[in-house]
Amino acid sequence: MRNCIDRFTCSQAVVTILALLISICGISSLYGQQTGSEPETTLDECGKLDISFDSLEVDSNLRDLGNDAFGVGEYLKFELGYGFIKAGQAEMKVDSIFEHNGRLCYMISTDAKTYPFFDTFYKVRDHGETWMDAYGLFSWRFEKHLREGGYVSNVVQDFDQYRGLAYDGEDTIMVKRCIQDVLSSLYYVRTLDLKVGDTVLVENYNKKKCYELAVIVHCREEIKVDAG
Repeated sequence: MRNCIDRFTCSQAVVTILALLISICGISSLYGQQTGSEPETTLDECGKLDISFDSLEVDSNLRDLGNDAFGVGEYLKFELGYGFIKAGQAEMKVDSIFEHNGRLCYMISTDAKTYPFFDTFYKVRDHGETWMDAYGLFSWRFEKHLREGGYVSNVVQDFDQYRGLAYDGEDTIMVKRCIQDVLSSLYYVRTLDLKVGDTVLVENYNKKKCYELAVIVHCREEIKVDAG
């Protein structure tokens, strides 16, 4: 599991930058508050558990995918502003790798905040994290803690990928195995061979709903960063 930030490709960078811009302009969007303009399709499998837990089939043969797009130690920092005015910043980090449920997982976190001047008008202090399976690149746990002006929200979602379940508050929701949360979706998409014109559908879970998140590849461009 080596750090591949020196091979951070253009297509992967564009995906990440767009997500971070969203995280400061409207952090709620990054963490899964859906809008009517987003292309999505509801999945039939999603619904409250209506059978005995003991009767559920346990499938330990989870998918195994390759990843040379990111690794432990990757740190990305972005600043957002308009003209010469800088409003805030966001950070994304692949903090560590650890064992969970017999699988290795990445701890990935993201934080967004406004600068002191804008704190006076609309203070933002948002944090999100995902426990992402290092081999299958799906989610085991997702948290979001939003502090936006007077708005406060705390959400914790745990996934049992062996049984196809999401634990969301007091509810147990049946989902497809290898389903993603909105943050792990971003890192999963970075590992794909994206081509202009592609539309990639990612099976996603948020707020007790399942949907196919459509990632549309509009263009490709080369950029230069400190890593090369």
